Amino acid sequence: MERYGERLQQKQKEAQEKYFNDEVDKRLAERLKAQATHPFPLRSESSPLDVLTTKDGPAQHTLDSAVAEYERLQAARGT
Repeated sequence: MERYGERLQQKQKEAQEKYFNDEVDKRLAERLKAQATHPFPLRSESSPLDVLTTKDGPAQHTLDSAVAEYERLQAARGT
């Protein structure tokens, strides 16, 4: 037994490392497979971040839009 002790220990260590690596690979594959499907639908037409590009308040109006709004209000007032 003493003669082959080191070889047996080396073989056991290699077998244990292989088992651990196989288990890690299996669990990683399961996790990646579970993350592949999304629990919510993805929308491609618009993004919630599109709101950041719109301007709020008076900054959203240009001179032309302000004149058009003024004329619309004057026409509604005159009626």
